[in-house]
Amino acid sequence: MLLPGDEFEMGSPEDEPNRRADREGPVHTVTVGSFLIAKREVMKAEYAAVMAGHASLSPNPSHFTGDVQRPVEQVSWNDLHAADGFLARTGLELPTEARWEYACRGGTSTAFSWGDECNVDDCSPCTPAVDFMWYCNAGEVTHPVGEKRADPFGLHDMHGNVWELCEDWYQADYYQELVDGGQPVIDPLCENPRSGRRVGRGGGWNGDAGVCRSGFRTWIFPGFRGISLGFRPSMPLP
Repeated sequence: MLLPGDEFEMGSPEDEPNRRADREGPVHTVTVGSFLIAKREVMKAEYAAVMAGHASLSPNPSHFTGDVQRPVEQVSWNDLHAADGFLARTGLELPTEARWEYACRGGTSTAFSWGDECNVDDCSPCTPAVDFMWYCNAGEVTHPVGEKRADPFGLHDMHGNVWELCEDWYQADYYQELVDGGQPVIDPLCENPRSGRRVGRGGGWNGDAGVCRSGFRTWIFPGFRGISLGFRPSMPLP
């Protein structure tokens, strides 16, 4: 999907329920350039087709068997960036954290791309959340991509199903650092490796609604492989 470059407010306000301390703020204005991003999370079938014949990485790493239209999981940040790995073979990239949130929000500033409803930290069934995302164990499995309603940009599963890796190093106070810099924030990318961790976004099938919010951010070790961790590739445009 082609997303036009634009300006948006990144982060969550201090009064948003389930906000995770200061790592989601302060809200700050970010400008992103035009870019391409996958309409859905990468499926098992797609990953297998790309990675067939790799010398050391399995083309079928997922824990969950069955439907090949489920998102691939058990793929780490390091796996994706390996020599002759998925990104090298396709010429694609992981989205920056800023581009990921811009894509997820779809022009909104609410807790989710559909609004503020269902922003809870339990697993009570809630509409419209159940129309847009797989969460709260969701049958204790991943689900075929694209079955839930899309966000305003036409992207599916930005909330829930599997966590999505971003290119950035994780830094809890990165937003504050950008604000303190006093300069326009244009296509930011956190390149501070001191934490040894990368950014994960979007929540997964085994998390509550609160961690699936547009502004929620967490950290993931680059070598970690998990049954609720996948990815959605991107490509910047000139």
